[in-house]
Amino acid sequence: MKVPLKTDNNFKYNILFLMNGAKTPRGGEFLTLYLITHLRRDIFRPLLVYAHDGVIVQELKKDGIESIRIPLGNKITNIYPREIRLYNPFFILTFLWRLFFSGGIFKLRKVLRENDVRLIYCADNLSKLIGGIAGKMSRVKVVAHCHDDFKEDSLGKIMRAFYLLLLDRTLTVSEKVRKFFMVG
Repeated sequence: MKVPLKTDNNFKYNILFLMNGAKTPRGGEFLTLYLITHLRRDIFRPLLVYAHDGVIVQELKKDGIESIRIPLGNKITNIYPREIRLYNPFFILTFLWRLFFSGGIFKLRKVLRENDVRLIYCADNLSKLIGGIAGKMSRVKVVAHCHDDFKEDSLGKIMRAFYLLLLDRTLTVSEKVRKFFMVG
């Protein structure tokens, strides 16, 4: 897909911004707010997809950003990668099972199709997982910022593997985080 170099009133590049919305906003959520509110609307059409109506989601809605809620349930949205139980293989399988049967990935694929989305931007780790899977299934590019300073432990290696497998581009906030995602 070629991005138009000039503004064409008949074409807008549809970008889907995916966010959990359940957790207290931090750097990644505020960055997403900034990105969406500073897009050139003559070229880009932002579409927000979220699971919970959090502070940032409410702010974007007030700004008139088109938004779609895909509910996932608290057993999916209240999980954070730093929690110790993510080291448990049974927990990971149960989580993936719940995620699959929530229907969220398939609902997201439908949104991608119906809105001719050309790029998915993921705002948090859950969004990276869901957006990455839906993006791969739909052949839509997926980009995300990585704000996490993962360690070279089991969790870090799992997260790096998921990111490298599911995301087309990972933008990092520091040289240390960039080196963590270098392969080879």
